[in-house]
Amino acid sequence: MRYSVTIVLMIVVAFVLYRRTNEFSIPIRDGDKIEDGISQNGNHEQDELQEIVNRHAHDTELTTDELELALDEDSKIRLLFMKAAYEQEEKLQNGDVEFYGKVVDMEGRPVQGASVSVLVYHYPMTFIDAMKSKGEGGSFHVSVESDDDGKFEVSGFRAQSISFSDIHKEGYECAGGIPMNLETIFMPNYPHRYEADRENPVIFRMQQASGD
Repeated sequence: MRYSVTIVLMIVVAFVLYRRTNEFSIPIRDGDKIEDGISQNGNHEQDELQEIVNRHAHDTELTTDELELALDEDSKIRLLFMKAAYEQEEKLQNGDVEFYGKVVDMEGRPVQGASVSVLVYHYPMTFIDAMKSKGEGGSFHVSVESDDDGKFEVSGFRAQSISFSDIHKEGYECAGGIPMNLETIFMPNYPHRYEADRENPVIFRMQQASGD
């Protein structure tokens, strides 16, 4: 009899886990968008979550804890599943950015004080950002300056990739622009993920501007 009760309990637990698991799935990448992965049974709760986030879209400081306070218990559970799925996806999409470059003139001498404009492409940085944007990534600009040796570094954040939009220094102009075939993709599982080498920075060439 004791074994029968144990078996029945195991079946009940397995059924509950099966129902709970099948209400969710890991997000599926579709270009730059992320599908919520919730089955039809979870659409109402997803709509509720999205509605709350939309009401706070202007609040850049909205936190997951604050979002939880506005939800019922079932929606809180779904929120945790969605947050876990987002965190897994973010680890696949964004990588730690580390890039080393060097600005030189046509004779190979360092160009100090050159301003390098960098365009950063990223998957949503936080779960709340992912909810607000419905999984769409974004971009932002950063600017770094070459040091006395002409060297510069781009690091300190996570992103999918970076590109270089401009290099500027008064009295100079780009000579050939950005190095050809420069792939600066930092997604962890990307086959040609960029690997930084501090001792061998990427060279950017400038020349004296015409008429100077």
